Amino acid sequence: MLPLVFSCIALLPAQGQATVVVDRVPRRLTFPVPADTKVPLVAVIKNGKPKAVWIAVGEQARVRIMLTRAGAATFEVDLAMPVVYSVLRHSPRWKRFHVFAELESGEVIQSEAVPYQLAKTTITPIRYRLFLKHKEEPVSLSLFERRWFDLAEVRRIEVEFGASNPVPTAEARSEKSSWPLVVDRKRQVLELRMRREIRAGWQAAGKLRIEVERGEHGHSSITLRARPNRLSFPGDHASLSIVQRHSGLLPGSNGFYRVSCGDVTRGQVEVTIDTLDGTAVLAPKSLRLGRKVEFQVGETRYQLVLEQLVNKLIGNDYVVFNVSAPELTEREKIDALLLAIETSGVTFVREGKPYDGKQAAAHLRMKLSFAGRRASTLDEFIDGIASRSSTTGEPYQVRTATSKYDAGMWLRRLTRQLAKNGWKQPGK
Repeated sequence: MLPLVFSCIALLPAQGQATVVVDRVPRRLTFPVPADTKVPLVAVIKNGKPKAVWIAVGEQARVRIMLTRAGAATFEVDLAMPVVYSVLRHSPRWKRFHVFAELESGEVIQSEAVPYQLAKTTITPIRYRLFLKHKEEPVSLSLFERRWFDLAEVRRIEVEFGASNPVPTAEARSEKSSWPLVVDRKRQVLELRMRREIRAGWQAAGKLRIEVERGEHGHSSITLRARPNRLSFPGDHASLSIVQRHSGLLPGSNGFYRVSCGDVTRGQVEVTIDTLDGTAVLAPKSLRLGRKVEFQVGETRYQLVLEQLVNKLIGNDYVVFNVSAPELTEREKIDALLLAIETSGVTFVREGKPYDGKQAAAHLRMKLSFAGRRASTLDEFIDGIASRSSTTGEPYQVRTATSKYDAGMWLRRLTRQLAKNGWKQPGK
């Protein structure tokens, strides 16, 4: 293309007046510039000592593209740089820019307008989809729809970018970690395959944010939420206030579980619990003050206790609930201890013979079935059933990879670990 020199010819500057002369610009300047192409612009400052030279769409424009000094009064820039297009594509509809120069005297001068045009480009929209273990077809994800997923069922997440140029980059972010998505150019997708650490980070944070960067075409993101497998309270319980005939989100449920109330009347209120995807958790139940109802989240049972009923002469009546995990019965604690013995991986020695955890738990269950009231509490079970032989009175032993313990002492320590973990099995 023929170079076109821009100068202040139309204004016929007075002799000796400082001017900006622009050289080496194509007659037809079109953005974005094709890849691997250079479009140099050279600006020469005549009759003045320049301090700084830049491109902008107007003198008051906040965003400037600085030129690099190539001589005492010569400055240059490559218009093919992506930053040039990202700035100029937002200029007024008549599409023109100037080269400005600030002189050592503080005066700012400018070149004549340099016209350009924007090529019509088609941007392939980003599409998000998620693949589940037991479904062939992927789940299409919308930026405007809140959805929760069972993370055990998620296989991978894909971002379809189509024929984008350049190829976008993406990463998945939880609260404390991030993981890059892998590019599959043949299928034109970015892919994140689920791994244990990704599921753990997603579950702990409650959400996973997929961020896609498309260079000059901007960025896109979507947030995916995790279905809670237990409620997460700051302490061992939480309170929830709800106005009659309204709903409130269950504390610690990552916004997934909802408690709904009917009218407060005759000292009672009807309560239901469901999820935001419409799954019923608790059928309608009428509660009076101090009464409770149990429900389940994942594998854990919880209780909802009606603590207050507030009737107002003016304004809406409301109720206050307390949510907590119910105390296990003694038999449930014994069952939890037996399951922990079964999966412990240690060796139990009974009357001089070694047994694995599964065999030891089976033997103790058999003894428990004959014990009756002699083992009605956890303490009675440990002291009277699980610590010694009922035939010889000889204490049972427990062998680990490095040590040997009396069974009673080892079972007490295991019980403390279970209680600290909310009576969930170790590792869960």
